[in-house]
Amino acid sequence: MVSTTVGPQQGDLRLSGPPSGQGAGSGTRTRDRRVPADLRAEEKSVRKAVFSISIGQYFSLICKLWGMFNKESFNGPRSNNPVTIKEYGAITDINFCQVKPHNFAVTNSMRVQIYNGENNQLVGTVSRFKDVAYSGSYRRDGKLLVAGTEDKYIKLFNPDTRSLLRTFKGHDGPVHVTKFLEDQFRIVSGSNDKTVRVWDIPTEKEIHIYQEHKDYIRDGVSSKSSQDIFLTGAYDHCVKLWDARTKDSVLTVSHGYPVESVLMFPNGGIFLSAGGNMVKVWDALAGGKLLATLTNHHKTVTSLCFCSNYERFMSASLDKHVKVYDVATYQVMHTLNYPGPILSHAVSPDDEVLVVGMADKMLSIQRRKKTGEAKAQHTQQRRNSRLKGHSHMAKAFVPSKSDAVFELKRREILAPYDKHLKAFSHSKALDAALQRRYRQGAPEVTVSVMQELIRRGHIRAALSGRDDKSLQGILVFIQ
Repeated sequence: MVSTTVGPQQGDLRLSGPPSGQGAGSGTRTRDRRVPADLRAEEKSVRKAVFSISIGQYFSLICKLWGMFNKESFNGPRSNNPVTIKEYGAITDINFCQVKPHNFAVTNSMRVQIYNGENNQLVGTVSRFKDVAYSGSYRRDGKLLVAGTEDKYIKLFNPDTRSLLRTFKGHDGPVHVTKFLEDQFRIVSGSNDKTVRVWDIPTEKEIHIYQEHKDYIRDGVSSKSSQDIFLTGAYDHCVKLWDARTKDSVLTVSHGYPVESVLMFPNGGIFLSAGGNMVKVWDALAGGKLLATLTNHHKTVTSLCFCSNYERFMSASLDKHVKVYDVATYQVMHTLNYPGPILSHAVSPDDEVLVVGMADKMLSIQRRKKTGEAKAQHTQQRRNSRLKGHSHMAKAFVPSKSDAVFELKRREILAPYDKHLKAFSHSKALDAALQRRYRQGAPEVTVSVMQELIRRGHIRAALSGRDDKSLQGILVFIQ
């Protein structure tokens, strides 16, 4: 359901620039494990079915068939089959590099995994942590990576060499938020000590400390239109807009639930907050006016990100769904289903890759198909939907001595007169045999049906009750 007070101008929302998506997640998460399986196209039927006596092989076959039916729920012709990777812990943050090949950082457990944005291969692991890591984020030029830790530190790395460059100390609690400001020389952080801090990278010193939040800070995002503006959300239900040139926040809105994720449009005029089962849209230029409330999820919304060149945005939730919204109408355009509760997700700047991190340590990487490839697969799927049975590979299979072989009898297609004879509808059987195509084209069929009726002793019953026209046709055939 969507509750809209007043919609933003479409021109203000459709802006160019790289998408920005950060995930957030904390607290106790429910866990659910499922094993995704590949869907195979099926072709023509086969006359033999081979069943192995091995219970293990039979169980494996059942699992594959179950996966075939489940997979259709979230895969379409516009995207490739997702690559699923098992990580070391719950995946709390995913962040894409804005520079090609758009590598992405996956924060989980005591490490930040770096994957290649073109082939989904793991290219490096940042593991210089003594405790759980949070909020691994790239700088805009892709040359630096920052992350917070459970042991109260902020660490700055070279993502290419994975070497530790800086360690920022000052927080009194786990640091869950670390982002670069737009000038690329400052870092903003948020912690369980309820403070927001701004750090200078060259000097490794704290510039500002803000103490307005009353609970744990869980997400933050910097403005792309200003070097000093940034946004934070906390478990005190508040979203605060900050200016690094001032000592206090410049705007505060109440989301109504503990805030898990925040998102800001590039112009800085509109921002979103997620918490509870809802997403809210706010107008910063109108003093924090509520524009829309979206309640399409059933459980806590944990992550927000942009896609489609800022014409759409996505929300992920513990209900295992990712929903895609149109920024002009705030209506849900698509829904993607996943096997586990989702803690974080992100879309690449070129809108080609969707990465989803789940509470059960599973990472899903899904790549958009090229237009020609998508059309070809859609055509093939339509053809496969008309085919039944197993593939030609089954025909070449040679059973072993331990296999039990059962012959499958092909169902016979009966002629109309045979169906009536089988149902003991003798009069209808005679009528079917006297049709013109049998009388003139295959008279032996008509004669055979009459002989069968005589053998059964029902020829008199089949002839009785007929009018002159019907009897005339029978007499003409006999002559």
